[in-house]
Amino acid sequence: MTILKKILQKRVRFLLVSLGLGAALVALSIPPYGQSLGWAFLLPLLTWILSFWSFGGLGGIEVLTLPLLPTLVSLGASLNQYFFPNLSLPFKVIFWIAFTASFYILLLAVNVFLVGRQRRERIPLEKAARPAVFLFAFVASFLLLTALYKFSWNPYLTTFLVFWVGFFISLTVFWFYS
Repeated sequence: MTILKKILQKRVRFLLVSLGLGAALVALSIPPYGQSLGWAFLLPLLTWILSFWSFGGLGGIEVLTLPLLPTLVSLGASLNQYFFPNLSLPFKVIFWIAFTASFYILLLAVNVFLVGRQRRERIPLEKAARPAVFLFAFVASFLLLTALYKFSWNPYLTTFLVFWVGFFISLTVFWFYS
């Protein structure tokens, strides 16, 4: 098998995307990137763009629904890294490794639903992917709500943003469970 064919396999693309986003998260902790809030939004943007490459040809409603949960997880991870810059290096390394490994698992779980939608039938792996997606939705909501708390905005704006975080997390969970 040639190297190009290996790169085109989905699992290898998922691994490359996870490693790349993990490296981007590490790079976001290095000054000057870790000192500006604007750089924290680079990781979710990269996640959204790389989702299209890793899943290969998304069409229809999947263009909006499939990359949403990975993007929310990466947004929460990058914002929490921005808001907690004083954590010790060993803890940060553990966080980076956990993010990279769990992001690979998240891409695999989302891919199960993509394959099921493309085949227009339920596949047995959906039973294993549903709890994984639910767990990642919980992690994304925890990270995003922690970031909203750290912003210390006025209560009306925070309430509005909490509603939208809950809406987008619920949207992904309902889509995966339908």
